[in-house]
Amino acid sequence: DWMRNMVSKLLAERRTKPVQREDQLQSLLNLKTKTELTEEMIAGHSLAFFTEGFETSSTTLGFLIYNLAANPDVQQKLYEEIKAAMEANNDTLSYDVMQQIDYLDWTLQESLRINPPLASMTKLCTKNYSLKREINGQLVGTWIKAGTPVLIPMLAIHMDAKYYPEPQKFRPERFCPEEKAARG
Repeated sequence: DWMRNMVSKLLAERRTKPVQREDQLQSLLNLKTKTELTEEMIAGHSLAFFTEGFETSSTTLGFLIYNLAANPDVQQKLYEEIKAAMEANNDTLSYDVMQQIDYLDWTLQESLRINPPLASMTKLCTKNYSLKREINGQLVGTWIKAGTPVLIPMLAIHMDAKYYPEPQKFRPERFCPEEKAARG
């Protein structure tokens, strides 16, 4: 009942205030326009996201706290950014205010890069795909057929100096728009 009541309250608020947020509830509301979801179904999905994401969320927060403790300069800068955002918003730290703190987002992304909750994940290839690369001056190709499971080694990619110079160093600025654009 608690989750259903909370979702009902949030849905009523979203209906009266035409604000679009980039959150899980908004994703479910957008999905509702394609396939009719009842309020009870949305509450059920919300409860599943809440309970199933608990362990990865706590692991993520644990590593974030560790990384901030191990990098006092980053911790201080983040503190100053949060303090400035709160001062600009009547000493309020709401969801909307937190969304405006770019350095908070960069810090979380950097913590997830160094300590992802999962080292790899498997996705299904959705269409036939030609993978080509050069080996000893020759172009070699292979096909990945639709429906083939593909392992994505996230931790290996996150620690590759080709994409993230000094990959062991905790540096949130690597997620600023300029550095992300340079990475492609």
